[in-house]
Amino acid sequence: MELWSFRSPRTGKEYDYPVFRVVGVSAVVVFALTEKEEVVAIRQFRPAASEIVLELPGGLSDGATSPEDAAWRELLEETGYRAGKIARLAPDPVYFDPASLDFRFLPFLATECEDIGGQLLDEEEDIEVAFFPLSEWVDGVASGEIRTDAKSMATTFLALRTLKTS
Repeated sequence: MELWSFRSPRTGKEYDYPVFRVVGVSAVVVFALTEKEEVVAIRQFRPAASEIVLELPGGLSDGATSPEDAAWRELLEETGYRAGKIARLAPDPVYFDPASLDFRFLPFLATECEDIGGQLLDEEEDIEVAFFPLSEWVDGVASGEIRTDAKSMATTFLALRTLKTS
């Protein structure tokens, strides 16, 4: 965490504000659909939440590969599924929380996803793959019955918009 000084554009007064920095990486989040129109989600323990969270697959993109390549890789590693097609859902990275975090993610839609034989998890990852009919996922996220994170909610919203117009 760093303390940043900024000048209010409205008042001109200067303030200090805590900002959490994540340097040199961004993230990708993948809304993945099987050919049966099932959402491919993951259950994973998240230390900051101190609980298992149901979310969309994703991970870090360190700039060594394209964000699209990172989305393909993370989907395969975390779920064992390969996308037939993948598309960006936003032209620019989306802020997680611009008030206090400079970290961003790129949302993707992956369609025609198929199981190619198992996850490729890192040693510290403990991920269970879960499947939901599209309407069940959307209704569950919207009602709170499916507890998920903000990045999965935002990516779901963008994916639905894209699916509706295609």
